[in-house]
Amino acid sequence: MEIGYRSTTVADIVRRARTSRRTFYEHFAGKEECFVALLTDANDAMIRSITAAVDPARTG
Repeated sequence: MEIGYRSTTVADIVRRARTSRRTFYEHFAGKEECFVALLTDANDAMIRSITAAVDPARTG
């Protein structure tokens, strides 16, 4: 069962990611920065997918 952003702790994140708090904090200042990075990556992937779908040079 998902608990949502507000209730999710860094401990929940590192447990789910199977990493350590030390590793988490080497990459992110906190939960919010991690979430923003996730959203940025997801949006970039979506933009690439949409661009590929409407690229007139693409054949197929």
